[in-house]
Amino acid sequence: MEHVTDNKQISVYTHTYIGKFSECMRHIHYFVEISVKKEIPKFIKKPENVECMEFDDVRFETTISGKPEPTVEWYRGDVKYEPSENVIYEKTGNVYALVLKKVRQEEAGMITVKALNELGDMAASARLKVTGNWNELLADITFTLSYTKL
Repeated sequence: MEHVTDNKQISVYTHTYIGKFSECMRHIHYFVEISVKKEIPKFIKKPENVECMEFDDVRFETTISGKPEPTVEWYRGDVKYEPSENVIYEKTGNVYALVLKKVRQEEAGMITVKALNELGDMAASARLKVTGNWNELLADITFTLSYTKL
């Protein structure tokens, strides 16, 4: 039987001992106490700013430690990103990523990652800058031709 309380894991073991004489049976109970270290979430590597063209896919990545393992959420401003076809949460070990597919200019802004567990929470932010697509940029360029008559 195991019990976890106040950062300690206590395991109870029972051992049955039968002596030389079968009518003599003893149950020995012993307790093993193991400390379970808990820690508030901590950023080992914070996400970096990303600059892209409109309709590109982008990726924000961070490395976070914490015990118990933190829950990680991503936000643009105060609005939480919900996983969908164009919003993907990834996790490999303690590396967490947010992938945004086909970003649009109106999605530019501060991207915040929050990590939380029972001991507390931490947050870090990075900027997403989205530049108009090439067709729009080229459409804004006007050419002026001038020539001189000889």
